[in-house]
Amino acid sequence: MIKKNPIVLATGPFIKEAKVCGWQACQAVFAKRRNDIIRVYVQKERLDEATSILKWCAQEKKAYHVVTSEELATVCGSSHHEGIALLAKGKKAPSINELADTKDANILLVALENVGNPHNIGAILRVAAHFGVNTLIAGGSTRAPELNAAICRTAEGGAEHVNYLSTSQLLPDLLKLKSAGFKCIGTSSHSKVTAYDIKATGKLILILGAEDLGLSKEAQDLCQKTILIPGTGKVESLNVACAATALLSEFWRQRSLV
Repeated sequence: MIKKNPIVLATGPFIKEAKVCGWQACQAVFAKRRNDIIRVYVQKERLDEATSILKWCAQEKKAYHVVTSEELATVCGSSHHEGIALLAKGKKAPSINELADTKDANILLVALENVGNPHNIGAILRVAAHFGVNTLIAGGSTRAPELNAAICRTAEGGAEHVNYLSTSQLLPDLLKLKSAGFKCIGTSSHSKVTAYDIKATGKLILILGAEDLGLSKEAQDLCQKTILIPGTGKVESLNVACAATALLSEFWRQRSLV
């Protein structure tokens, strides 16, 4: 019999903890790094689906709690929790220096300038996982949010397959990577070069700006090329996650041929 216990979020100086909610996101953590799980919360209605996770918790003496939807919303900070959440050790992202020192000659990164909406970031993480991106770097005039429950839920497990790095100095970080041999490709609706006109292989960073502002002049100046997504021109721009999907799909096609 599973007892219902009060919700207590663990804290401590030695473990950086992250909340993850959403069915696919929690399943991805369990599949990839289950030993990092600290505590699991499951809504009663999803007990049967969560059997394998809860059996593992019992075997490993990990705490788990059966909770109401309202209690789970308190844990996640959102009612969009899909009936499950967990507390886990934070997933370590590589530093800019580590990325600059990479020996991977065909590594693909995505950088987001002034994209702060967690749902956009989560959607892009999901797309990035599908198209083989190594790391998503986010920052700009203000620091992007750290990896949080909303981002992980929207990413549908993608956050377990793509590193996520929030930075307070995006342009200097990108300049460091460029100096280390990365090619920087930006986006601009005013460019005459399309995504199909460039060679999207090698050590590459795709840099995307917020939908309303686009890339700053400083970010565009840092890029070796800026490209556009060809279309009818009937709308001025695409949502940043939609733009990422279109571009990364073409990049995947090219990189798969190498």
